[in-house]
Amino acid sequence: MKSLIEITRESMAARADDAAAAYAVFVDMCGTRPIRVPGMDTVCRLAVRLHTKGYSVQEAAAREYVYRWHLALQSRVFGVPHTIGM
Repeated sequence: MKSLIEITRESMAARADDAAAAYAVFVDMCGTRPIRVPGMDTVCRLAVRLHTKGYSVQEAAAREYVYRWHLALQSRVFGVPHTIGM
């Protein structure tokens, strides 16, 4: 079984150009450069989705967009999830 580091390195080597294109599409969806979130770098996360899941550039960008909304809606505000995300 491969580690997350090995999967990420393999994905970046195989799909770096597509990951950069997906990031550009993602930024266009956001309308502004998105903030960083804890964990894996966005471009690496996109490369892993492209390589391991077989997503297209547009699908990977859309999944990242939904992922960011999920993070925002599930975040704790004063100890409880945001009401829109409930």
